[in-house]
Amino acid sequence: MIADSLIARAIIRLVASIYSLVPIISSIYYLFYVINRKSLLVELFPNAFSVALMNSSISIFLHYWLGFELVFHLYFLMAVARFQKLLPPVIPAKHVRVEILYNCLNTIDKFETWLEGWFIVGNKKAKIDQIYRGNLEEW
Repeated sequence: MIADSLIARAIIRLVASIYSLVPIISSIYYLFYVINRKSLLVELFPNAFSVALMNSSISIFLHYWLGFELVFHLYFLMAVARFQKLLPPVIPAKHVRVEILYNCLNTIDKFETWLEGWFIVGNKKAKIDQIYRGNLEEW
């Protein structure tokens, strides 16, 4: 496990930021490739990336990896949009809510002791005669 420190958090933030740039880089790469039918790497670094290097397996791997990253990112955006749609709230009928309340209250052995544990007067636990209806409504 990675120890929690400022340096570890900075490194994790840096790696996450770099990885979040991959879909943007792949979008730029493929947009340039579709328009010009050449690799962006050859245009940016003509001396470093010769034709022989661009036809190598590294270049082919990079080309397809960026393509898969782009397709997955588009799928991910559609999935996020689909899962974040708001659904109408599910409100059970009144008799179902009352039944659930009674079931919850019936599981409590000593109701007065349990209720006193939720309220504090000063620094002490409140007694049952110090708890009023307004306290329960506020709680």
